[in-house]
Amino acid sequence: MLKEELKAWPSFVTVWRLAGVLLLLWGLVLWYCGEGIFWYLSLAVAALLQLILAVYYARTEGAKSRQLKKVTEQLAGSRIFLKNIINYVPDPIFVKDRQHRWIEGNTAMWALFGKREEDLIGKSDYDFFPKEEADVFWRKDDEVFTSGQTNINVENFTDASGVTHIISTKKACFTGSAGEQILVGVIRDITDLRRMEEKLKESDEARFNAIMNHVGRPVYIKDLEGRYTLVNKKFLELFARGGRSIIGKTDAELFAKEYAEKYRRNDLEVIEKAAALEFEEIVVGKDGPHTYVSVKFPLYDASDKIYAICGISSDITERKKYEEKLKNAMEKLAKANSEMESFTYIASHDLRAPLVNLQGFAHELDSAIKLITPAALQGAAVFPPEQKTAIDTVLNDDIPEALGFIRSSVHRMDMLTNAILELSRIGRRELNFEKINTGELLKECLDVLQHKIRSQKITVNIGALPEITADYVAIQQVFGNIIDNAIKYMRPDEAGEINISGRRENAEVVFEIADNGRGIEERDIGKIFEIFRRVGDNSGIEGEGMGMAYVKAILTRHNGRIWCESIPGKGTTFFFTVADNLSGSSI
Repeated sequence: MLKEELKAWPSFVTVWRLAGVLLLLWGLVLWYCGEGIFWYLSLAVAALLQLILAVYYARTEGAKSRQLKKVTEQLAGSRIFLKNIINYVPDPIFVKDRQHRWIEGNTAMWALFGKREEDLIGKSDYDFFPKEEADVFWRKDDEVFTSGQTNINVENFTDASGVTHIISTKKACFTGSAGEQILVGVIRDITDLRRMEEKLKESDEARFNAIMNHVGRPVYIKDLEGRYTLVNKKFLELFARGGRSIIGKTDAELFAKEYAEKYRRNDLEVIEKAAALEFEEIVVGKDGPHTYVSVKFPLYDASDKIYAICGISSDITERKKYEEKLKNAMEKLAKANSEMESFTYIASHDLRAPLVNLQGFAHELDSAIKLITPAALQGAAVFPPEQKTAIDTVLNDDIPEALGFIRSSVHRMDMLTNAILELSRIGRRELNFEKINTGELLKECLDVLQHKIRSQKITVNIGALPEITADYVAIQQVFGNIIDNAIKYMRPDEAGEINISGRRENAEVVFEIADNGRGIEERDIGKIFEIFRRVGDNSGIEGEGMGMAYVKAILTRHNGRIWCESIPGKGTTFFFTVADNLSGSSI
């Protein structure tokens, strides 16, 4: 209401004053015309109007004054309230204008400066601090004014007594009521905290040195620029040639360029990936080049930022020499095996030619004997009875028996030659590794052997069978050979039983095939995987002693193993493994 009255006030006063002036002029006219009474009356009315105007003016002006006083008092109270609040805050608080002058602050702020409030208001950093410090403060303030973003800086601050403090200052930019930029800052003195951190760091370094100096490997710490900040005793023994200093230097100052550049690339990779990494590095020591496996990992500060990397190196020079020797030996062995396989294949193949000739000539000799025997016996009639009997024995008994021995020996030799050829093919055949459903593969194997299983009334129990990666045909041969042997060597007086299962262990799949057959003597267990070796009583059991040799060769190419456990008269359990990470077409 008052606000609207004040707005209307200028026009109302003007009209009121104009009315008074008109009445006064009217009175003068009347006075000039000799109307004295009306003159006095007009003068009285004009005076009354001015009196009313004065009273109204005093009333409204007084209300305005009282309202203004009330608002002023409220503003002053709010300012005092705000001042009391910020003065209660223990951290120094300040406000600067766009010209970097202090326009407000709290008690802690003035105490930090060692100055009175009136000594600081309207002044800038350059009025109190050394130029190098003031330059830093000014630049940091400008960053906040320009970007409008809050930031936190750690800065050095020299107080009035000349003592330098480490302060953390958080600054933010605001816009005032008149649109001007103002900067508000909160200071925290972290000098004591930093001193405690330094003491803790010194303590940690002392403990680190005490521990690391007893480690028989080089241990070191580098900052982000690659400078050594800490090394252990072993590092100094190996690389501080001529008593040279290590701390503060980079690899480029300590080692040959080709090696130093590689070390730096490895360090930068650790920093970039923020993870522990392992590298193989060559370092030239006092006694020449050595190969090290270095594990490097980042170190983090209190704000979770990487500030350095730590490295621990292990000398593997001797191991590398052995590995190189082993590699050479393996290459020679592989070459010898290849040559042996080729020789075996050629020799076995060439043996078949004379065997075929023997078999053919034996057949021809048999036919010839059958042809001449009647005539020979007829001609033998002229001989004495003893000679006739001898000729009859030779023609009808001795020669046919000898030819039978030749034929059986040729057949046996042919079987052995075929076995050697088959074994050589296992080493040369390219394997095709694929995912295999072992249950389906085993079902196919059992289908082939089903007649033998049924005729001998054998029970086959199948447990869990993991999926594997292997050569399908090769693993079929493994299962087929072991199960076929279990069937052959069952005890006739006991109902046969075969149990098959598998499981994953570490990086391989282990299969078990257990039977309740004759079993194997402990002294013979190591022989069953040898070529042409058959153990125990195998009379009436066909075979040439090559089955388990096949199996062992196949599993070797699958990075697997085979062994068995047996109790004579109770049964045998064969265990074999297939690596769980096979891939590619051949190994």
